[in-house]
Amino acid sequence: GGGIGGLTLALAIQRFCDMSQLDVHIYEAASQFSQIGAGINIWGRVHQVFNDLGLEADLASLLRADDIGCEHWISLVARLHSPSVSDFTCRKSDQAEGKTFRDVYIENGRMMMLHRAEVQDLLLKHISPAIKIHLSHRLDDYSHNNQAAESIEMRFRGGQVAHCDLLIAADGVHSVVRPIFLSNLAEQLDKPELKDALAPVFSGSNVYRALVAPEQLEDVWQGHPVMKKPFIYCGKDKHVVAYPISCGRAINVVAFYTDMSKEDTPFEGSQIGQATTEQVLKTYEGWEPEVRAILSCMRDPSHWAIITQKPLDVWAADGVFLLGDSAHAMATHLGAGAGQAIEVSISCGSLFSTPLISHRTPTFSRESSRASRRRAPLQFSPPRPRHSTTGSDRRSPTSCPHARNFRTASTSSTRRALISGHCRRTRLS
Repeated sequence: GGGIGGLTLALAIQRFCDMSQLDVHIYEAASQFSQIGAGINIWGRVHQVFNDLGLEADLASLLRADDIGCEHWISLVARLHSPSVSDFTCRKSDQAEGKTFRDVYIENGRMMMLHRAEVQDLLLKHISPAIKIHLSHRLDDYSHNNQAAESIEMRFRGGQVAHCDLLIAADGVHSVVRPIFLSNLAEQLDKPELKDALAPVFSGSNVYRALVAPEQLEDVWQGHPVMKKPFIYCGKDKHVVAYPISCGRAINVVAFYTDMSKEDTPFEGSQIGQATTEQVLKTYEGWEPEVRAILSCMRDPSHWAIITQKPLDVWAADGVFLLGDSAHAMATHLGAGAGQAIEVSISCGSLFSTPLISHRTPTFSRESSRASRRRAPLQFSPPRPRHSTTGSDRRSPTSCPHARNFRTASTSSTRRALISGHCRRTRLS
């Protein structure tokens, strides 16, 4: 997939790996990289990832305030506002006269708010011609052929067929790869419960989304505070999140209504639909004028069901790796979904550059795993302590600092799974 996660991983591979040893392809279902989407949050850790990928100057260029002015913006090079300005203001708004009940300050974790298309364009700009991009390639299914040199065969809706050693599924919350991957894993591990996580589930929340032009809001409410900083307008089972993106060139509006009794229930039907401004205003009838002024400016709002994926203990095996929403689709409340995919992408990119990840190692890895299982009942000695990770003894498989951040509880299983899949040819689907 050619979304934020897939493109970031391609850049990480390009930056940290020897591209003469790799044949990297990106398969995107759409016929072109479009400008759809809305605001996404770039937190401090993700900003550091972009710096490590050499994108700092381009990112800073997106954050120069225009003539509208937006003192809330931070370029992480220079602060453009006073420290006295809060990061979020929370108001109780489901009443005629709203009330501010909290100003939220995020120390050392301030975020940048950009349009998704801006981030996608920034990543695409730096993709090397050595990485081949294939548009209009929607994956239908894949299968393994362990007798072939490139053991994974991918079949696309248009009849195209491609082969690879390592398949990275950056294909979103409606992933084609995830159900096949988990079904295969359930049989291999004799864990039928894995099949309960094949399909996404409903979070209980629906949202209306739109981008509002500041000039339009100015006509309705002169000097509206949301043009300067983010607000969360709260009510019973409903809330509206609104904030300026791209240095005030647009206002991102996300209006939630939630039924928690439906959380984690099977999701059926279309996730995305169209709504009207009248529907939105009716949903928030009786709310304070400050909120209704914003909602009245939502032209052609879209309606989204927020769906998630059940968490997994394993997301890599047999040369297949789930990335981003295909592995851990989450609700939007923390604004962390894109950031999670970006952080995992750079960790994997640096991991792929190690000598352990090679098409020559799968046989050794499988034999080592079998030998370990045979010896396991006879081993009673305590495990050897790990080497020190402080001072001059700190070791990392690559120069990338994010390799150390990848040491989670599942790191060892992920590494074994990656090693057990050939890596001469990498496909991002």
